Amino acid sequence: MVRKIRFEAWDAENKEMVGPYEVGSRLSMVWGSGDRQFIGLHDKNGREIYEDDMVRSGNDGMYSDTGDVLRVWPMENGFIEPFADDDDGMPYVKANLCEIIGNIYQNPELFHD
Repeated sequence: MVRKIRFEAWDAENKEMVGPYEVGSRLSMVWGSGDRQFIGLHDKNGREIYEDDMVRSGNDGMYSDTGDVLRVWPMENGFIEPFADDDDGMPYVKANLCEIIGNIYQNPELFHD
């Protein structure tokens, strides 16, 4: 199965998320700092997970407690945090048990650096 490369973009002027759009579409020509790529995973409600989403963890992985709020972001090694595997192959958090509760653009109060 081939994953479609999709993006959403934060329109800071109108304070709204635009998209999703696919690479090659007219909208994809408007590239900015608020672009968020679909990571190829879905939350427990079937919603597409994008970079900079904030997710509430489910009762799953080794490294997070149920209810933890975590930011989705790409790491330099190509893995996506918090869904990366550690050395034993166990994901930190399982995407299908998480729930998207917002993103850093529309819900900055959820993000604590």
